[in-house]
Amino acid sequence: MFKFSDVPNLILESIRDPQEGATRVLSFAPPREALWLLLALVAVLSTLMSQVAFVLSGASADASMGTLMGTPVGMAALQALFIVGTVYLVYWVGRACGGQGSFEETLLLVVWLQVIFVAVQLAQLVLAIVAPFLTLLVLVASVGLFFYLLTYFVLVLHRFQSAGMVFAGIVISGFGTLFVLGLAMSILGIGPETLSTGGTF
Repeated sequence: MFKFSDVPNLILESIRDPQEGATRVLSFAPPREALWLLLALVAVLSTLMSQVAFVLSGASADASMGTLMGTPVGMAALQALFIVGTVYLVYWVGRACGGQGSFEETLLLVVWLQVIFVAVQLAQLVLAIVAPFLTLLVLVASVGLFFYLLTYFVLVLHRFQSAGMVFAGIVISGFGTLFVLGLAMSILGIGPETLSTGGTF
């Protein structure tokens, strides 16, 4: 039975042994409705952390991300879209490659990955206060941690055998998705100036 007090230990376990952590998380099997609510909560918490980081750095979110995406609502919406996009990408690509994971399992593990990174954001905020000179190093390590965890989560989710092949698939899928999004935005006439002014198409 899952208890909220288990979350810190489960986060640490997922980082130390992502395969075992993913297996434990999958054993909880919460209903899909609860997972969508958790996704929204994680998006809000991540946005809150980002806003605090902007305050600590003395930067303006509007100046850094544009007027539209620099608002808390815009950032939360963008974060939620990123999570949802990751869920569908992991599910569809994984199944196309012979994976066995269900949509609910995919949603659960991707949301859990974001829960872990809310904790990582919190650690980054603390370091920004007590040891700001480590901020860049921690940021680079966080990117590596993201791909490391995602690789092993997908490995467990879809019952694949090779972590190297999974990582290669993630990289290829990521670049392919960025290319398609860039092409679609170009066709629709959406550019940085559109997002920064909050204008319509």
